[in-house]
Amino acid sequence: MFLHSQPTGTVDPLFQADISFYLFRLPFIGGAVSAAFGAVLLTTLATLALYVATNNVAWARPGNPSAIKHLSGLVAVLLVLQAASYRIDAYRLVYSPRSPFSMF
Repeated sequence: MFLHSQPTGTVDPLFQADISFYLFRLPFIGGAVSAAFGAVLLTTLATLALYVATNNVAWARPGNPSAIKHLSGLVAVLLVLQAASYRIDAYRLVYSPRSPFSMF
C-alpha cells in the first residue's frame, strides 16, 4: 500500500498533509522506524556485552577509546531514531481518539 498509494485530494488542516499519507505512508514509516530502533538496540546491547566480555570497556577503569566511540555512535543512532519516533507520534495524534485535534 505504501508503494502504490494515491492522493485522496483531501488535506489535513493541522499538518497540511494529504489523507493518504495517514492511511498508507505513516504506518509503513512508523513500522520501519520501530524495526530499525529494535535492530540498533539489540546491536548496541550485543556490542556492549562483547566489549565487556573482552575487557575493552570496564566500569572501574577507562576503556578502549575506539570501543567507547563505537558505543557512543550506536547510542547516538538510537537517540535519533527515538526522535524520529516522537515526530511520527505527532502525526498519529491527528487520528487518535485522545487528541484535541482528532479529525476522524
